[in-house]
Amino acid sequence: MKNKAQSLVKMYTATGEFLGVFIPPELWGQIKAPVQEAVERLTPPQAVKEPLADLELLKQHWDFQYPVDTDVQCKICGAETPDWAADDPRKFLLKAASLGGLVSYECQTCKARVKKMHFKREICVECVPCPAKACK
Repeated sequence: MKNKAQSLVKMYTATGEFLGVFIPPELWGQIKAPVQEAVERLTPPQAVKEPLADLELLKQHWDFQYPVDTDVQCKICGAETPDWAADDPRKFLLKAASLGGLVSYECQTCKARVKKMHFKREICVECVPCPAKACK
């Protein structure tokens, strides 16, 4: 039987460019946690781009019979905030905003989508759980 170092397979393109290393499942089960920690430590966090310009456009054309609302509640996990934009770190990320009044947020606790549908006289809120494959 090969030792663990010999079971690693280096992978190359047809032109000889190094692609990476194949780690067999048995070995991966033993080294997964420290490798993932190292990747998180070495990978710089990417700035999340929110469609703030779309939200500002909605605010500029706001003609609903109530003031602009900033509170967001997740009915899936219970996370809530009185002002999503003031939170640091954010509890909810703005995912979409349309001139028609639909504003969508992503809960950072459970990854559910919180949709606020603004109508002339009322706001309807819908929470949609994160699909299992997208939450990993």
